[in-house]
Amino acid sequence: MSHQSNDNYVAVGSADLIRGRRAIKVTVNDRNLAVFNCRGQLYAMDQQCYHTGGPLDMGDIEEISGRLCIRCPWHRYLIALDNGEGVFVNEGRVKSKGLKQRVHTVKIEDNMIWIKLSQSQEEIPSDYYQSEKYRAIMASAGVSIQVPVIKRS
Repeated sequence: MSHQSNDNYVAVGSADLIRGRRAIKVTVNDRNLAVFNCRGQLYAMDQQCYHTGGPLDMGDIEEISGRLCIRCPWHRYLIALDNGEGVFVNEGRVKSKGLKQRVHTVKIEDNMIWIKLSQSQEEIPSDYYQSEKYRAIMASAGVSIQVPVIKRS
């Protein structure tokens, strides 16, 4: 069960869930998210990669020219953790593909993980994997994409 605050943050569970772990999956208002823990900083983004829906929580976190990125385990796409920018390395230089993955604000307060969903109205490629259309396609194929809800103790 999640609790919402007056500033649109939603409590998704105890901070103990992420301590000592690289990533967890959570659901906020029917949106599947991955929360990453790297160097004491938390990052939250849509859980499925913008490219073909790969599980970002299972990817590796890498530093690319000073930027922390998640590498999708399916096709090795790189996504900046701080802003969702798709990046790639070409001839030793980091290049941008533009904004590809929706990121969300995350904080720890009172030993709880709190997430505020992005309020941007701009359509971002990762939004497709959160859409009713995608959910209906997956349901018709007998595939559940709902992330288990973390219950508070």
